Amino acid sequence: MTNAPDGDVLAGFRDRLRLAMSIRGVTQTELGKRIGVRQATVSQWLSRTNPSEPKADQLLRLPEALGINGHWLLTGRGSMDDTPGEVEAKLEAIRRILDVDAARAAGQQRRSEQPRGRPDGGNGRISPGPGTV
Repeated sequence: MTNAPDGDVLAGFRDRLRLAMSIRGVTQTELGKRIGVRQATVSQWLSRTNPSEPKADQLLRLPEALGINGHWLLTGRGSMDDTPGEVEAKLEAIRRILDVDAARAAGQQRRSEQPRGRPDGGNGRISPGPGTV
């Protein structure tokens, strides 16, 4: 995050981290315990006046500790709540819907290809059944 062209990247990260902690009801102390750092370290990440950045290993543990999407935490893109497993579950649900729709469309196509002749042979007269005079 230090190679960013402007300071807004760290500010965005800090704001998203603060938001996720608030929504999840996680204190600085609790988050620190979950990822193995002191409360003071978390406080520095959230500081507006003298912020510090998490180390890579700490950064990797944050999404799991908060139950959030790591991509969202770093970039602000996507949804906070869409963890990779949730994204995959949503994609699988979409695939099933598309498969059902494709099967229905194929069934309708097969039905529309069946001959639509009239039972009377097209002459308007009903022929007697077998064995009738």
